[in-house]
Amino acid sequence: MQRRLFFIGLVACLCLPGLASSETTADQFRNTKRPSFGAAEPAASFTELIFWNVGDDLEGFAATALGAPGWYLIRFESPREAAAALQSLRQVPGLGVAPNAQLKIARDQFVPNDPYFVANAPSSGWPGQWGLQNSFVANRDIRVTPAWLRNLTGQGVIVGIIDDGFDTGHLDLSSNFTAANSFDFAGNDTNVSPGSAGDIHGTALAGIIAARGGNSRGITGVAPFALWSGQRVNMDAPVSAQLVNAALHRSSGASVFIRVKNHSYGGSIPW
Repeated sequence: MQRRLFFIGLVACLCLPGLASSETTADQFRNTKRPSFGAAEPAASFTELIFWNVGDDLEGFAATALGAPGWYLIRFESPREAAAALQSLRQVPGLGVAPNAQLKIARDQFVPNDPYFVANAPSSGWPGQWGLQNSFVANRDIRVTPAWLRNLTGQGVIVGIIDDGFDTGHLDLSSNFTAANSFDFAGNDTNVSPGSAGDIHGTALAGIIAARGGNSRGITGVAPFALWSGQRVNMDAPVSAQLVNAALHRSSGASVFIRVKNHSYGGSIPW
């Protein structure tokens, strides 16, 4: 039983803040990339040993108590001394001993592999997504790369986009689309597809915000693992009530699912 508790304790130590397993709704976090850590591997060498079932004859040798009766830790001057002690103490009947090896933990970093992200690819002259990462003029972009290198990619967040219509079946948009949080305030239904051939702004905007990045296809959004929802309104004949209702949709009251709302439909449209 003590050995089992020992390994449970190691697992508990690796449950770092921000890696919660429980979420609110399955749809809210569908297809998101959880904050994760790369391979955690024991170090090749160790200088500490953990003992359990320590009797009175070894309590003076194992000077550092670990909190549980009979559990101790000892630190050696070198990995060589620790390895030699490990081999010797494993021969002691009834004594449990194991190396207290440190773990090498590396956080994931998001690096786009999407073909239209970089300049001059897939063909010469293509400008790439210079608004996200400008390879022509340094710092003339939104400086999103440092966030990506910290694996801040929008996971667990739903973005609401108020616009003219959305191609929800687009191959670079469909996996991050959440229908449960979308609504057409012009047609009073759940179909947020464009109402006419000219309704193209919402689709383009959804791509800038949350096109699925890292899928070797198309582009990447600023938040490539955020979910996006559409709040469609009639931009040809805008009605203030539609805009107000879209702004409040699932962003107010007792149940708030959408944490970010985007309004970029022109300053001439009245509220």
